[in-house]
Amino acid sequence: GGTPVHYGGYGGQSIFSGANMGGGGGSGEANNSTLTYGGPGGGVVIIRATTATGNGNVKAIGMDAIDATAPSNGTGTDGSGGGGAGGAIVMYFENTPSLPGLALDVSGGQGGDGDPDHGGGGGGGAGFVAIKASDISVAVAGGAKGASQGANGGVESEAGASGTFSSGSDAFIILNTDYGDAPDSYGTISGGDGAYHLFQDQDFDGVFSSSERLLLGSEIDGEG
Repeated sequence: GGTPVHYGGYGGQSIFSGANMGGGGGSGEANNSTLTYGGPGGGVVIIRATTATGNGNVKAIGMDAIDATAPSNGTGTDGSGGGGAGGAIVMYFENTPSLPGLALDVSGGQGGDGDPDHGGGGGGGAGFVAIKASDISVAVAGGAKGASQGANGGVESEAGASGTFSSGSDAFIILNTDYGDAPDSYGTISGGDGAYHLFQDQDFDGVFSSSERLLLGSEIDGEG
């Protein structure tokens, strides 16, 4: 019958390989009251054209989770959910236009704040951008962690991981990520910040040519 310790949510990880929809954040804990849901994940934007001009914003962001609220008159919520993950934006042009007025955003959503007796939600991982253009603005920030407001302390939640992007005349679509073949104890997964490299489809044909193959180990393995 000791004092309970409340744990905040884990931060979301980024997916480094290609156009993936962002996952929704996990829901929060509920024991005495109701929970709050996680934020929705971002979508996928794919554009292929000869060129592009003009200004604008293109977003495939993860949404913020709802904050938990303290019980009041029989209502309120317990644990808060996690932020949604960012999605993907892929833009390929035959030339390489300069687009200083274009802003792309695949940021993760913020985790919800915990109520006064629960941990906060983890931030959503950011997404992926590949664009064959220059002078653009790109946001690939992981979502902020939700505040842990537990009166009994507890373990704080985590922010989401940053995303990745490629731009300019050498932009490419990343078709896969190769980690080493050694066991997890050697740090060969993304959560352990393991060594990896990206398969680069530099000619944009969707096929790995012999010049595009380089393995860490004997095979392509995305998580060691």
